[in-house]
Amino acid sequence: MTDDDMANTTELRVDVPTELIQQLDAVMQSKGMKARADYVVPLLVADIAREVHAATLLLRMCRINPLLTEQSRNTTGKDA
Repeated sequence: MTDDDMANTTELRVDVPTELIQQLDAVMQSKGMKARADYVVPLLVADIAREVHAATLLLRMCRINPLLTEQSRNTTGKDA
């Protein structure tokens, strides 16, 4: 994630069990982190990257091009 990406942010609010937050705060303190986002955002970025990678592989394996329109798929008889 670049500095430009971090400049354009949106708040994420979620209810989390108290015990989990206490554990998160303990982990952050042990790593010298001051904000929960410093710990959580990189985890979210990594998880989303894995999901996008998996979806990309599935599309490639199935020879599906999601950028093609339905009309072009129907006229050519193939996705890609």
